[in-house]
Amino acid sequence: MKFHLLIITAAALLAACQNAAPQQETAEKAQTGEKKELSVTVSDEQMQTINLQTAHLEEREMGGTVRVNGILKLYPQDRADVGCLIGGVVRRILVTPGQQVRAGQTLVYIENTEILNLQREYADAVRNATLAQQELKRQQAMAQEGAAIGRNLQQVTADAKNAEAQRQALKLQLQQLHISAAAVEAGNFVRQVPVTSPINGSVGEITVNTGTYAEPQTVIMRVQNNRALYADLNVYEKDVDRVAVGQEVNILLTNHTTHDVKAKVVRITPSLDKTMKTMSVQAQLIDAEHCTNMVADMAISAEIIIGKHRALAIPEEAVVEIKGKKYLFVHSDAEDASEHEHDHEAEKSAAHKEADKHDEAAQEHEGHEEEHEGHHHHKETFFRCYEVETGVADEGYIEVRPLKPIPEGAAIVTGGSFYLASMLNEHGDHNH
Repeated sequence: MKFHLLIITAAALLAACQNAAPQQETAEKAQTGEKKELSVTVSDEQMQTINLQTAHLEEREMGGTVRVNGILKLYPQDRADVGCLIGGVVRRILVTPGQQVRAGQTLVYIENTEILNLQREYADAVRNATLAQQELKRQQAMAQEGAAIGRNLQQVTADAKNAEAQRQALKLQLQQLHISAAAVEAGNFVRQVPVTSPINGSVGEITVNTGTYAEPQTVIMRVQNNRALYADLNVYEKDVDRVAVGQEVNILLTNHTTHDVKAKVVRITPSLDKTMKTMSVQAQLIDAEHCTNMVADMAISAEIIIGKHRALAIPEEAVVEIKGKKYLFVHSDAEDASEHEHDHEAEKSAAHKEADKHDEAAQEHEGHEEEHEGHHHHKETFFRCYEVETGVADEGYIEVRPLKPIPEGAAIVTGGSFYLASMLNEHGDHNH
């Protein structure tokens, strides 16, 4: 009886140790923060259904282009917010949106009674300055004859300078409003003042109507010179060292299928966007005048021509994106698959509760044996995910840089890679 009791006790201890081992291993992995790997197992039937195809990494001469996205922009000096220096009622609008205008061309006429007051003040200032100059000459003549008092001469001189300063200040105000000072001096007053374009370009949004009262400094319309457009391209950090000033750029426009717009890299901004991990590269458009539908703030895609270089490459369809990262599905041999199954079963056994350890351990062990027997009846293929960074693409191939070494000569899924990615999404990631 005691002998049987010892056997039962030993069996129980053995089962407890077997149950504790996976728990300890799982705990150690959790404590060390071991990175989980994505993997998927595919049956022969599934492989035939999706017509799964593989290829190998190969070193190729890649046609040097970097694909980027960006936006068309204008420098501040090529955009103008047109406003008026004096408030008034909009009496005439001489242009329409999209119309080409030149610098100094009249766009709008503004009317205000203050305009008449300013002209009257200037006319008075001209008369006062003239009288002051006449009095100064008279005092100077008397001083030469010894009949003038020095104190009076000083006062008259100061008055003449003040009158001339007032005249000059009012004349500059008239010039700012594009009113002819000579016409005012001749008595020809105007009731309306023109608002002119400060740059060459095309009229954009017009924010006023005829009869609208425009406040001083109010933007009444916008003018932009689209012939000065440049491309602001977002180049990923990993590709910046391949881009240089002077390289040609092909800008792709969805609404221009006949030809691409040519540009040239003129500036690389030495600052990194911490969120997007990109740097700004500016390319000046060469033939923007031939694309009348191109405007600022238009989103674009582009190819920067960087020359030829040799790199590891794979057909483009092999690369899949999972949760914002790019991966390749790589076939693993039987040893890796066995290790995967072992780790997977260890995690499952570690997840069981400790209640009724003896009976449940025996049942679980028996169930695992049956499950392994079931696996032997149906051949399965194991694929492990390798994270990669991508580079240039050329003739259906894309440059890849694996974050950890891929076994030499390993088969990489090309046809059917997106199906494997969908299996991960549908059934959850198989991690270990």
